[in-house]
Amino acid sequence: MTRMILFTAIAMFFFCVGITFAQGSWHVQPVQLQTRWAKEVSPENVLKEYPRPQMVRKDWTNLNGLWDYAVTAKDEAMPVKYDGKLLVPYAIESALSGVKKSLLPTQNLWYKRTIQKPELKNGEKTIATLRRGGLAGYGLC
Repeated sequence: MTRMILFTAIAMFFFCVGITFAQGSWHVQPVQLQTRWAKEVSPENVLKEYPRPQMVRKDWTNLNGLWDYAVTAKDEAMPVKYDGKLLVPYAIESALSGVKKSLLPTQNLWYKRTIQKPELKNGEKTIATLRRGGLAGYGLC
């Protein structure tokens, strides 16, 4: 049986990673100096490799891609409405995130994405990997 899981991650100003825009509305924000590789970045082409090659899992899902994001004051509750789309794993301040906004120490960055959980069998468990810089992925163990 396939279930939907909602991952909601709260990120402080040091973590990288409403109106919901269609995926086609995402674009790299303008910058004065851009590398040649930035032109290749898109929601469909964003750091597809396993985050830790020395510890590759057989079954895993890359969570890089478009996530809903919201910026709130530190003392506010989890948002109901999100501000738009952010391309993970890039920091909100980055042009590649599609947002390119500064996050103040008095603010929280929230992001969420609904993903499809794989079917589990024979006692397998789903684990999510959260690291500084965002949610890296989830896999079976």
